[in-house]
Amino acid sequence: MRRIALLMAILFPALQGCGTATIEDAVPSGAAQTSAQPQPSSAAFATPGAYPNLNVIPTPAAEHLTPEEVAAKSEELRQRRDTLSAGGGGVADETATLRRLGNSHADEALKAIEGR
Repeated sequence: MRRIALLMAILFPALQGCGTATIEDAVPSGAAQTSAQPQPSSAAFATPGAYPNLNVIPTPAAEHLTPEEVAAKSEELRQRRDTLSAGGGGVADETATLRRLGNSHADEALKAIEGR
């Protein structure tokens, strides 16, 4: 028991020295400034410590699509899906050419590494 008390008497003051750092020491002064924070755009939500007014209708960020635009875009995407699933995507199969090119690049890299 005496050993524990002695150990605590020695270590406790040494451990208190670790707690002297403040947040100002750890954070750069520019990050601690609150003036760089963006201000809320709506006055209804700008009151700190009060409940927000939920009756304020938010303004949309973009125009909403009309039902005609939704139908046109859906049909366009449906046609594109059908074209791609039928294999008529217009992309030629170049697998053999790409494999041959990859093998030649590997050979060139090995020659450059080995100094041939």
